[in-house]
Amino acid sequence: MEIKSLISAFGLNETHSPESLYAYAPVYRVGEYVIKKTQSPLTNAKRLMQFTTSLKAAGVRIVTPALLSSPNPIQIGDDCLVVYPFIKGDAYTGTREQIREAGKLLGQIHQQSEGQNMWKLPVYDVFDFYHYEVKESMAKIRAHAIRAQSQIPLDQLQQMFAVAVDAQSELGNAPLKYVLTPHDYKANNLLYTDSSPVLIDPDNAGYVPAIFDLALVLLLFHNEMASALIVHLLRMNGRRLWKGTMNTTK
Repeated sequence: MEIKSLISAFGLNETHSPESLYAYAPVYRVGEYVIKKTQSPLTNAKRLMQFTTSLKAAGVRIVTPALLSSPNPIQIGDDCLVVYPFIKGDAYTGTREQIREAGKLLGQIHQQSEGQNMWKLPVYDVFDFYHYEVKESMAKIRAHAIRAQSQIPLDQLQQMFAVAVDAQSELGNAPLKYVLTPHDYKANNLLYTDSSPVLIDPDNAGYVPAIFDLALVLLLFHNEMASALIVHLLRMNGRRLWKGTMNTTK
């Protein structure tokens, strides 16, 4: 469905076709609102909205669906879409205060789940990666590393991935603590108002092992930011950074 028809489906008005705010998915600003994809089918989308609404009621700073005269969210074909209010705030710049407040917000979200999937969000159960997938991924990583002139020891990285694949069955059977979480907690999904962050993209939320969620945040929190420190470190001195990390784990 073209964007003008989509805007009309929510009962909103817009005289021109807006461009997506995000390079990797359709996210459109329409006046004081934002239209974007969310979980599907509609049953899952509604459960997600119940989850985010419950978090907001508990004092968690998170975006929730806008109150419209028409249904929100809606399903069109195989896709579900939601309208959120447009949040005005400051982008993340990596100050110590912002990092500290981002950690507090994620901690609040984890605490609210109480170890139960009360909203029946999708359960993380991906313990079936294969060695051929590691080889395919490493081919892409090698190509990116060459373009970025990175000195990461790629053979060692591939060996680590292989060990992780072999350990999957043990991880899948381990008594891991699960939490309800956005599962996409990154710097570019936060806006700061009054020095505190607001989560503006909760649409990948699920019931996930807490340790997995924290590991993803550690690895990916800055991954879409051109100014990310890790990007510059890897480009300038990847080999020494890698060796230092390996030495601290011995």
